[in-house]
Amino acid sequence: MKKHRCFSPLAVALVFLAGHAALHAAERAAAVTGLKVTPVTLSRLDLSWDAVEGARGYNVYRSTSKGFVASDENWIASTTENSYCSRELAPATTYWYRAFALVDGKESNASAEAEPKTGQNYLMSLLV
Repeated sequence: MKKHRCFSPLAVALVFLAGHAALHAAERAAAVTGLKVTPVTLSRLDLSWDAVEGARGYNVYRSTSKGFVASDENWIASTTENSYCSRELAPATTYWYRAFALVDGKESNASAEAEPKTGQNYLMSLLV
């Protein structure tokens, strides 16, 4: 007589969730790379990054906290270009940025954070 092996509902759910998470991670586009932030004036920073193949646009997030998690509260723009001009910033303030590509209606993995200081970096660049 052949024995049937039964799995608990919890074990089945855990296996399903692990596979589901791996599937969604694989579905995400590669992270935006090459994020650069250039001080332009005391209150303006220009952002640029490498274009992501298949991207229909990009979401840009900003925070004054290092290691921030992108959320609705720190979203600043959507753009179809692989660049963005961040204006009306407080001088001598450190801002952290992340960019995400929009591929097939989903955000890619997060870019590395870019950290510029407004004002101070701009003035230093004029002196060099």
